[in-house]
Amino acid sequence: MEDALLGVEEVATILDLHPKTVRKLIHDGKLKAARAGRKWRIARQDLELLTSTVDNAAAIRASEGRFVHGGKTIAVSAVVNIDEIDREAAIRISTTVTAALMSDDPDLSHTRFDQIYTPDERRVRLAFWGSPSVVGNMLILLSHISRRGEE
Repeated sequence: MEDALLGVEEVATILDLHPKTVRKLIHDGKLKAARAGRKWRIARQDLELLTSTVDNAAAIRASEGRFVHGGKTIAVSAVVNIDEIDREAAIRISTTVTAALMSDDPDLSHTRFDQIYTPDERRVRLAFWGSPSVVGNMLILLSHISRRGEE
């Protein structure tokens, strides 16, 4: 069924993540879920929302990514377009970036990441907001992913 509810383990399998990472996404409010007894249930449409379209304008307004240096606050944003990519590859890239941002590192707590896949253009657009070092590291990660895809 298209509207079926999924369990944490099923979502973890689909996203190629550990179930604890899926629970963290739920706890952090990044993945909408409902409790059914002692288990979480995720609607397929909420899973697709996590891995596809987001409101980038709202994300920019909500962004708190800051780096303070010498009394000055510095925030960095970067937008990356990857052309000629299918939906499955775009989801794998998004999942990899999300997993990298899920660590307990306090520098990552104010980092924002959004992505949108445009099937007609076969393009994924990734947007990052945060400290210069975190955004820079995400760009390096994407560079490694793209090199691996070329091999």
